[in-house]
Amino acid sequence: MFDQTVTVYHRIDAGQRDRWIPILLKNAYFRKAAGINAGSQSEAKSLESTLIVRAADWNENIAGGDYVVPGQCEQTEFVGSAAAILIPLGGLKIESVSDNSYANDMGNYLVMLR
Repeated sequence: MFDQTVTVYHRIDAGQRDRWIPILLKNAYFRKAAGINAGSQSEAKSLESTLIVRAADWNENIAGGDYVVPGQCEQTEFVGSAAAILIPLGGLKIESVSDNSYANDMGNYLVMLR
C-alpha cells in the first residue's frame, strides 16, 4: 500500500515573497480524487485527495498550506507563487493534517488535499 513517492513543497516565510523547499517522501499512499461531490441541497464541492504517510517517514516541517506533487518532482527550490508553478505539475494544496502516529507500526499522518 505504501509504495508511492510524492514531493511536498514546504513554505518558508521570506517577507513579501514565499520561498518553497521540496521535501521528498517515499513509501507513501496517494489517492487523487476525481469528479465533484454534488448534493441536491448544497453547492458542488471538489472532492479531497488523500495522502497517508507512515509516522516513521514523516517530516515534521509539513503543514497546512504546503503543496504536494505526485511522484518525484524535478522542480527545485523557488521563490514566488506556488500555485502558478505547482498546480500545472499536478500540485494540490494541503488542507489538513491528522496525526495518527500511535506507538506501533500502523502509526501514520493523514493529509487531506484540495
